[in-house]
Amino acid sequence: MRIGRLCAIASFASLAGCNSSSSSNAACGDVACTLIDRDPEPSDDDFDAVDPRSAVNFALPDAQVSQVDVVGGEVVMGPPSCPMPAIEQGCTRTLKRLRIAINRFFVELDVAPEIEVDHAVVSVEAPLSVSSPAGLGYVVPVGTQVHTCATIDGKAWHDTRALARELFIGRQPSGGVNVDGPLPMALRASNAQCSPVTLTGDVLAAYDRSSPAGDAGSE
Repeated sequence: MRIGRLCAIASFASLAGCNSSSSSNAACGDVACTLIDRDPEPSDDDFDAVDPRSAVNFALPDAQVSQVDVVGGEVVMGPPSCPMPAIEQGCTRTLKRLRIAINRFFVELDVAPEIEVDHAVVSVEAPLSVSSPAGLGYVVPVGTQVHTCATIDGKAWHDTRALARELFIGRQPSGGVNVDGPLPMALRASNAQCSPVTLTGDVLAAYDRSSPAGDAGSE
């Protein structure tokens, strides 16, 4: 992880500064994650080997950017609905899984203690039909539900946010895929109200097959 402490915009207050104190509030109970996507099948394209250069850039209120490493995840896509020549006219596929696993980091809040976020996985609710306008890659549309599963101050957490901008899944020359676009994280503070916190970043992550399995599929 390159930078481990972030100042996040909490939904209950605008940021004027950061409080560096840390504590875990007992009022915030465990919230279990639920399965919101699909496992790969033999005919699917499954990409689960992350490029170590992958990262999420979080824009801070003072216009600085903090970067947190992407340490895992998976992209699973069903077979294309069109042959290779149809790429120029666009194509449609079923996105069965898009998970982004993020390294441990800390968030400093204005009106609540600092929180520790560990084992964070941000996932798109799937299956989902995604289209590929010529030359743009596959588009995850605005409004798609994005789930955050994490451990916050030692307690399990799960919440959702909707995509405010399109997320793109492009194809690499190597046959892998890259994920590029907004990544909303639904977190919470460790205060008496367990107040919701939204942290928004831009992800640029690349995934390949963990073992060679032929072509990545047509777009």
